[in-house]
Amino acid sequence: EVFSLKIQGKLDVTTDKEYTCFGTVAGYAAGCKIFDCVSEVAFANNGKYVYGCWGMCGYAQDTMIEYCESSGAITVTGDMGSLYLGGIAGYITGKSEIRYCSNSGDLQVNAAHGGGITGQLGAGAKIINSFFKGNLTPIGKGIEDIGGIAGTVSGGAEISHCYFAGEIILSNYTATAPYGRFGGIAGKIESETSNFSNNYFVEKENVSAGRNNISAGASKTLE
Repeated sequence: EVFSLKIQGKLDVTTDKEYTCFGTVAGYAAGCKIFDCVSEVAFANNGKYVYGCWGMCGYAQDTMIEYCESSGAITVTGDMGSLYLGGIAGYITGKSEIRYCSNSGDLQVNAAHGGGITGQLGAGAKIINSFFKGNLTPIGKGIEDIGGIAGTVSGGAEISHCYFAGEIILSNYTATAPYGRFGGIAGKIESETSNFSNNYFVEKENVSAGRNNISAGASKTLE
């Protein structure tokens, strides 16, 4: 169990290395609880090749992440391999849950799986009552899965009562609209067995909540 921990700093990648299961609080967590932790760590790859899982928790298996927040800006540019990148967790799976968590750091990402809360939400995992309010700038040609809450959502996974309240900036995104792998809630929804309830994101032209005609959430205008 990890609780009431605050991490500050900045990580700049200067050489081509693999950052497998790298986390500001935990790189790999299995059967754990991460509670009331704060990450104020900025991350930039400076165009260098990075691979693996990156977030407050890099990879979470059967783990509860609750009442945690991240505020560090994340900038990932250049051609990426299988990078799972999220403001709270890079990849969560099994009986893992993210609850009452938030990310306010801006994301500029060119990652295979990138999201404001998680890069990939694996089968059976859940994100509940969490939000992302940083700005999201997807980078690339639209061959990556990038979403306001989750980049990729597997079958049987759940996102409920979540929102993305930041601005979507498409100036560095060269995909053709309508976007098939970028969404205000989820970039890619792998199965109709994924569950979504009461989610929303800030309205942006040509951007839907998720792909595959699955209702992942609703768009709203800022007042």
